[in-house]
Amino acid sequence: MSELTPILYRSLGLPIPEKGEKLPFNYNALTQKADEKDRNGWVEPEELKELVFSNRGKYGLVIKELRDAGLEDPFEITTEIIKHVENLFKRYDPKTQLEKAIILFRSVIPPDKFFEFEGVRYFGLTEAEGGLEIRLDYDYRTPLRMKFGDCLPKEIMAASKEERVAYCLEYSHLLVVLLRAAGMEAHAKGEVAHVYLITPLDGNKYRLDAEALIFEKTQNGTNTDRESIAMHYSNECLALFTQGKPEKAVRYCDIALEFKPDLTEAWSNKGYALDEQGKLIEAIGCYDNALEFKPDDVEVWINKGVALDKQGKPEEAIECYERALDFKPDFAPAWFHKGMLLLGQKKSEEANRYFDMALKYKADYAEAWYVKGMICIEQGKEKKAMEYFYRAQRLQEKNK
Repeated sequence: MSELTPILYRSLGLPIPEKGEKLPFNYNALTQKADEKDRNGWVEPEELKELVFSNRGKYGLVIKELRDAGLEDPFEITTEIIKHVENLFKRYDPKTQLEKAIILFRSVIPPDKFFEFEGVRYFGLTEAEGGLEIRLDYDYRTPLRMKFGDCLPKEIMAASKEERVAYCLEYSHLLVVLLRAAGMEAHAKGEVAHVYLITPLDGNKYRLDAEALIFEKTQNGTNTDRESIAMHYSNECLALFTQGKPEKAVRYCDIALEFKPDLTEAWSNKGYALDEQGKLIEAIGCYDNALEFKPDDVEVWINKGVALDKQGKPEEAIECYERALDFKPDFAPAWFHKGMLLLGQKKSEEANRYFDMALKYKADYAEAWYVKGMICIEQGKEKKAMEYFYRAQRLQEKNK
């Protein structure tokens, strides 16, 4: 049982279930609406979380108790957020939901960026015009992320203009909160390595993507708030790696999995955090859980292979790299790690061929150029080695 679930049940006056147990209670009574299916009597614990976060108006006190206990809620509407929305609408006086959404979208994108909608080009608002001037930045070493990790909307709002940063998930959660503060419905939508916002406006459904600068009609579905909270906590792990806090990263992955047990990214991140602590057996177990839900995740196959190699199981590690290549033959890291494993076995010539394959698919793979340089040193080809080292150094500097 994780740390937040018992609080959820106690606040609802319900018995705390054992792992995997269904809860005996009247589902229809909690939702206060009729259901076509006979839902009286039993409900899954995961379904209860969905219920609470999908009906925030009714369960606001429950969510507050979870927040007070440490839940980082990316959809908390603060006084500052309400004030920002009120000031924008007072300044620009939008009449329709669509006009309001365009103003809110403009307030979060940088003033030197623009999006096009129905033949009109809209630039972001400067701070003088009421904008937040948030810059797109994935670097977890920024001061704001080093302080907070994965930024919540309230943390972005409170930061100085010089420190305000966001990537797709942070942008989307902020926009969800701004639209909801304006009385509109909005939800995040997560896809492979990218998140944006879906909102119904004046009878149509729109995609708002502050990172890609897209504002367009769509028919896509959305994530629930419960799923979005899980994504937030999973991404927190990445910031905690950067901060050198693998134990806390594991805790945050557990919270992510509490909200979405099949979240592949959280299992993968937890595995990596355990791997960093030398807990290889537990790490491999997490990678296996991730692959159970997403068998074609090539990154997870690589991480599992590296962990197996550390355990002294090179044959099993090679199998993992080959599984990754089965799914994605041009996946450069798989070729690179096959090469590194063979290099450790003193098979330099064969390893070098794999590094060449890695560079065929990813010419800016700095680590591959560096290792090729080391092989050249072994072979007495110092001039060629210096060329490779110089190229690796330039690429590392460029990718910082």
